[in-house]
Amino acid sequence: MSTGTGFKAEVICGDATCEGATPICCVIAEVKSCAAYAGSFSCGEDPTSTTMSCDDHDDCLGGQTCCVNESAPAGGISYSCSYAPCPTHESCLPGGTCIGGRPCVADAAQASGGKCM
Repeated sequence: MSTGTGFKAEVICGDATCEGATPICCVIAEVKSCAAYAGSFSCGEDPTSTTMSCDDHDDCLGGQTCCVNESAPAGGISYSCSYAPCPTHESCLPGGTCIGGRPCVADAAQASGGKCM
């Protein structure tokens, strides 16, 4: 979620907001924590971890959206900014909107809590 007048990625991560020096939300064994950016190893080497550098399109540059990507073959998931269409689906925060004005539907199976429909 982005706030203010300029671009500023802020990723909701459990009770915390990941930003600044720790902009990545890591979800490992259902535990959420903020981490510094370290490329593909931001969340360590657990192949089943979820790495979130965004949680909705407001965290991305203009024209991009937050895409959910499944990492093969390990099975990890990453949330990252990209141009639509997303390989799997677009991420969002419940109550928010998606690219094109589509609704964000609450989905507890998503690390962001929502899924664009």
